[in-house]
Amino acid sequence: MSTNESTAGSASAAEWLISVDDHVIEPPNVWQDRLPSKFKAAGPRLLTDDKGEAWFYEDKRIPTLGLSAAAGRKKEEFSPLPLAYSDMRPGCYDSVARLADMDQARILASLCFPSFPRLCGQTFYEGKDKELGELCVRAYNDFMIDEWCGNAPGRYIPLVIVPLWDPRLAAAEIRRCAERGAKAVSFSENPAPLGLPSCRRCTTTAAGTGTRASRRPPSAACRSAPTSGRPHRW
Repeated sequence: MSTNESTAGSASAAEWLISVDDHVIEPPNVWQDRLPSKFKAAGPRLLTDDKGEAWFYEDKRIPTLGLSAAAGRKKEEFSPLPLAYSDMRPGCYDSVARLADMDQARILASLCFPSFPRLCGQTFYEGKDKELGELCVRAYNDFMIDEWCGNAPGRYIPLVIVPLWDPRLAAAEIRRCAERGAKAVSFSENPAPLGLPSCRRCTTTAAGTGTRASRRPPSAACRSAPTSGRPHRW
């Protein structure tokens, strides 16, 4: 491994592991720094109102729950209640700050699933404006490849999402991200409850680019709004 060899060299290879079920709490700037100006008002933005801190997307208010950022807390401190970024361990939302936690836990490399977009991008699938949704997917993927993984080369495995509502756009995004260094793409473990009969087209595209298809439960159970129209055959 070319990066962090001194860190990894302090213990034998058998004492280190590669974690493929971690999560990122997206920094507040992910979408506001990357969306075109006309979409920023409706795009994901972290604001504070009379109920506290939360993400706002279109007409939805989505707080970050404490169980999503439990790192560094004792078991008795775990809570499903909303949690502000100022109360989180920095490694939850900062990939460089997380390296110290990974070293302490002897995690050599980490694959991180999304939080605000949900496990395979359902937040954008359920959104009203699909043009905005596609831009949000691309912005998240660029953040994951360039910033989250790019700031600590060799320690993170780039996992991306796709626009679930359009198989052609999804396949194109897999190819785009593969060219930029993505190693895995997140799909639902059971597409039917999401209104997606099959992920065949995307899994075939992923295989053709050498991108691993990661199916993380319980994405099929995390649907908060119905979709309209007949779903595409994937």
